[in-house]
Amino acid sequence: MNLCEVPRFELYFQIINLSPFNVELDRAEVRFHCAGTISKTTSLMKKDLIPGQFESLYFDDAVHEGNANFISQNTDNLQPSVEIDMEFNCKLHNFSLKSGRLEGVNINLINMRKNT
Repeated sequence: MNLCEVPRFELYFQIINLSPFNVELDRAEVRFHCAGTISKTTSLMKKDLIPGQFESLYFDDAVHEGNANFISQNTDNLQPSVEIDMEFNCKLHNFSLKSGRLEGVNINLINMRKNT
């Protein structure tokens, strides 16, 4: 998470198609929780996944100014986690996947703001 003048967050994920069918990731929404704040991003990227294929996903978006300030002031209690909602297309039927809240996120804070 970059807490500079224009704060941003970046997230990297890896997914695998464990089904015996070709599927297409149609869209995804990611909610990043940090220090009691929530930053959200949506992607309309389409990715074709053959059975057994690993795919790396990258998300980035702006962090609200107030959230960035709050995170800078509460670095001792970040408790970062993510939630991911993905929509897939498949010849059999389309389906959704909701991750629930995934904890244990590794976070790096750069360009910390000074408390005033």
